[in-house]
This record gives sequence, structure tokens and C-alpha cells, in this order.
Amino acid sequence: MSDAERTSHTANPEVASMESILECVAQPVWVVDHDGLVVFVNPAGLAALGYDDLSELKGRFGHDAIHYKHRDGSPYPAADCPMTKVRGTGETIHMEEDWFVRRDGTMFPVSYTGTPLALPDGPGVVVAFKDIEEQREAEQALREREAILATVGQPVWVTDASGRFHYANPAALAALGFSELSELVGQPAHETVHYKYPD
Repeated sequence: MSDAERTSHTANPEVASMESILECVAQPVWVVDHDGLVVFVNPAGLAALGYDDLSELKGRFGHDAIHYKHRDGSPYPAADCPMTKVRGTGETIHMEEDWFVRRDGTMFPVSYTGTPLALPDGPGVVVAFKDIEEQREAEQALREREAILATVGQPVWVTDASGRFHYANPAALAALGFSELSELVGQPAHETVHYKYPD
């Protein structure tokens, strides 16, 4: 795509309107055209990807900019990338976990949704993504805590803010007469195990 063609995107009222809306969106968003070239990235997206200005990404092949390698560092061919296929299939895709590459080459886990978008020059794609690094760390910490509690001989259970069972270790399940954690999770703790006096 020539410089003149790229300029026409922002000169087009529809594209300019879309960009002004996406500028205000807190979630990272980026848009590629029918050739997979970056048309727009909102401020949240630039920050998440480690870029200072849209000019550093605009006009680049999107996949080669942020999605060119797997988590283990091996190459990720564009032909295998679900995002690049949206332009051809016209179908929305959602990935619960994938990895994007920042400007400095470091990687971070994301969930994203890629949706077809009608652009003046043909079908493009708008991708809204979320950095899930903190979420993954919290989930890992929870798994580690639960693994530790599973080895504790004393009954231990955890309730959520509404007083419903969130976790119970094997000792607690045995003491309360349950065989599976699934029988307790989500149940109101007081009404399940503490609803009457000894008499």
C-alpha cells in the first residue's frame, strides 16, 4: 500500500469517525486493513505493545509486528494465525489465551477477539485484546495455595464475599461429610454447614 493510500484511510470520514471513537476506548484495540496492514491502534493498544506513537506501527503487516513467534520463541507463520484468516472467512474469532510480542521483543499473554470490519478499501479486522498476565499470575498463586492446603491435615475452607464456598481441602470435605469439592462450591456456607445449634 502506498503512502497516499494509507493517508486516504484517515482522510475518509468513516475511518476518521471510527478512530475518534476507538481513541476513547480503554481496552487495547487495533485495526488492520484487507492486506493485514495496521491502520489504527488506540492509545491503550500502543501502551500495551510498548509503542509511543501510531506512526511506528501504521502500515506494517500486523502479524509480523506483534504475533510473529510462539511463546517458546519458534516462528509463527502468518498462514497459521487465526487473526489473519478473519479477513478471508468473515467470521469473528475469540482466543482465551495467546501471546503478543511487544516492541522490545518481550511477550505477554492476551485474550482477544478479532471481528471483521468493513473498510473503504475492503474487509479489514478490528482486534480487541486484554493483557491477562496479572490474571494468570493470580490463578497460578491460587493453584499453589490450594495445592498447599490440600496437604494440610486440619479442615480448611474458603468462602467468597457473598459467603458461598469457594474451596475446601480434603480434610474439610471429610469432616463435613462430602466426597467431592463440586458438591460444596457455590453453596451458601452458613445454610449448608452451620444453620442450627447443637440442640
